Amino acid sequence: MTTETVSTKCTGAYSVYNASLYIRATLDSGKLPHLNTRHLFYWIREGLASEYLTGIKNAHRLITFKDLISLRIIAAMRANGIKAREIRIAETELKKRFGWQHPFTMAQFWASPPDIFMRLEGVPMSVSRYWQSAMEFIMEYVVPIHGLTFDETDSAKTWTPHGGVLINPAVQFGNPCIMGTRVPTEAIWSFHRSGDDLDTLAFMYRLKKEQLENAIGWERRVQEAAA
Repeated sequence: MTTETVSTKCTGAYSVYNASLYIRATLDSGKLPHLNTRHLFYWIREGLASEYLTGIKNAHRLITFKDLISLRIIAAMRANGIKAREIRIAETELKKRFGWQHPFTMAQFWASPPDIFMRLEGVPMSVSRYWQSAMEFIMEYVVPIHGLTFDETDSAKTWTPHGGVLINPAVQFGNPCIMGTRVPTEAIWSFHRSGDDLDTLAFMYRLKKEQLENAIGWERRVQEAAA
């Protein structure tokens, strides 16, 4: 494991409202169905998202990519039955052991109430049980809480919230884009809603229909989350 470093690259910029939509759009519809900005502000206020977010006071303030990922991981843990107490323990233990400011952006996690697991030198460890080791077979029964790629410092670099869609803070200010391009999914959705068919959009952007369908599918989920 490495020490978290301060990046000089683009960090992304998201309103708390948009963050709540992205998070809701990636959760099972039956879990945390009423998740909104109030939940995110509550987690911030209660310290579940660490001290670096406690200064956020209203929905007009912007958060970074790391903030978004931290809140998304917390939401996924809560949706899979992990209690606030276990999340606090895990966050405290990760900060204490590794000195990470943004603990939930620095590794891959798995959930199996009441445990939050990560691998340490290949061994499954329950961080929420103060680093109690677990047998390898337990990993067959846990829920993955990630969907991230990591950079050379083991810090979250990108998030794939939907098939063929990538959120990269270094591309288009962190707006969701069609994977492998700089085309925001919102732009495709806007043209599609205005009446442009897939053939027209494929010609305009030099993209495959499958790529366009992925973008539209993602934006549809975001719209449903806003409803």
